[in-house]
Amino acid sequence: MPLPNLPFNPAFCFIDGQWQPSSTAQTLGLINPSSGAALSAIADGRPEDIDLAVVAAQRAARGEWGRSTALERGRLLVRLGGLILEHVELLAQDWLLNPSDAADDRRRVCL
Repeated sequence: MPLPNLPFNPAFCFIDGQWQPSSTAQTLGLINPSSGAALSAIADGRPEDIDLAVVAAQRAARGEWGRSTALERGRLLVRLGGLILEHVELLAQDWLLNPSDAADDRRRVCL
């Protein structure tokens, strides 16, 4: 079962507010562990990509996000929660296909 159409390219990293290839521009195959079927290609993020993301996060903390009030940040986080709920089926598909998560962990979170 391939991944459904996503509103982003999973072969890219989301860094500094935009989707971009990893520093190596390489991808990794995402395989369904139960069938061996190819699902997608995902970005092969490297330490250099993490460094870029950390710098971007630090810049954001000094920028608009850091200057916003707790109430404003809270409203944004509530909005994020709504988007997660809106896309819960897509997220659940990804989670269920992740062989590194134990079923007990999924049950605990759902309860």
